[in-house]
Amino acid sequence: MSCIFYCMKKISLSVIICILALNTFAQKIRFIDTTNVWHFYQTNCGTGYLNIDSSIKNYYSGNYSAYGHSYKVLHASWSQSGQKCYIREDTISNKVYIIPNNILSYYISIVDTSEYLLYDYNWNVGDTVSYNFPTLSKSVCWVTHKDSILINSIWHKTWQFTGIDTFYIGGTYAMGDSINYLIIEGIGCTNDVYYSLYPIYINSGVCNYIGSLSDELTCFYNKGNQAVISATIATKGVEANRNFDNATSCASTKNNDIKMVTERVYLFPNPITEESKLIFDKPIIDGKLLIYNYLGQIFYKSILSNTSEVTIGSKLKQKGIYYYLIQDNITGVNFSGSFVK
Repeated sequence: MSCIFYCMKKISLSVIICILALNTFAQKIRFIDTTNVWHFYQTNCGTGYLNIDSSIKNYYSGNYSAYGHSYKVLHASWSQSGQKCYIREDTISNKVYIIPNNILSYYISIVDTSEYLLYDYNWNVGDTVSYNFPTLSKSVCWVTHKDSILINSIWHKTWQFTGIDTFYIGGTYAMGDSINYLIIEGIGCTNDVYYSLYPIYINSGVCNYIGSLSDELTCFYNKGNQAVISATIATKGVEANRNFDNATSCASTKNNDIKMVTERVYLFPNPITEESKLIFDKPIIDGKLLIYNYLGQIFYKSILSNTSEVTIGSKLKQKGIYYYLIQDNITGVNFSGSFVK
């Protein structure tokens, strides 16, 4: 009997480990996941020609309420503090919505507090998308191809769009130029996550007018890790067209804030008890700890100040699978992992 009991315990433990592994790695990426970080390569046409080329990023920080909904604050790529919009995701209808707020002020002085559909994961070939911002854009685009790619070994849909640019500038609409862009489920548009709101013509090597720019996705991180994708995606840029594969393309991202490190974070004891702690190889002088579920919902957060460990076992009351993200503000290093309660 004791042998049977011992074997059953081993089998049960194996099942738990398998379930944990499947739930940890077999989850689709959600656009609203607050651990997402997008890095873009931006080029801008100045008085001479291309006078700006740099690595910029989009990231989540904070919450916002409007129209009876809760939104996440997504900071715009060209400013880590000033420009920001508000995002919510309806996982039942498979749609992502945006309140642009002031993200368009880089192009023109405008604040838009209306809600728009940003991504619709139900799009099919032939579906038409038209956004009409006052005195800004009346571009019309349509789906020409629908496909899928693997992200972290999970299938995610992709949509190829083409259309006509009617971008407003200098008192007139520049009509008739073609637009082409790609949207990836969970990651968004590879020419800036907001690009599909106001798609404009991008001609490689040509500045159409002073101030025209392009953003090309080079690196995407989720839960502190560089996502692995199965395809190379072409992006369009003013300086040159690049390819996004989230591997070699990341090398072109300057000032990358997620570094290769030898330090480690340990969770002990594990499985989780009331006394379980996260223990760091080196003290974190200034940082932050986030604990969240697979939907990106934060269950616990804490400021870390000159500490080598933090107790987490008593912080979570509900059983389930959790992820942790530790951000070291001094070194710029992120640590992440998962556990079951």
